[in-house]
Amino acid sequence: MRLEGWEVREIKEAAKKIFGENVRVLLFGSRVYDDKRGGDIDLYIKAEYDFEKKIRFLAKLKRRIGDRKIDVVSNEFFELLLSSDEKLEAMMADIIKKTS
Repeated sequence: MRLEGWEVREIKEAAKKIFGENVRVLLFGSRVYDDKRGGDIDLYIKAEYDFEKKIRFLAKLKRRIGDRKIDVVSNEFFELLLSSDEKLEAMMADIIKKTS
């Protein structure tokens, strides 16, 4: 996983503050692969989700880790991705478990 330990901690803390203690944060996309370079941070938030929480989360995260490209997707969108490509699930890294 191509995120530094401090970045993982900041993502975890911001997600719990905005979405609650039971949130699950999954990293997907190119950052899952250690041998690739660049790429945005793609996060799936599994929690009670609405647009306002997403904006608050992104604002908090950008203040903490810097202004970089971060994509956040919700339960409904991600479930559609999984149903169309089950391989995607195998490429995800569970951020909450990585730092617990």
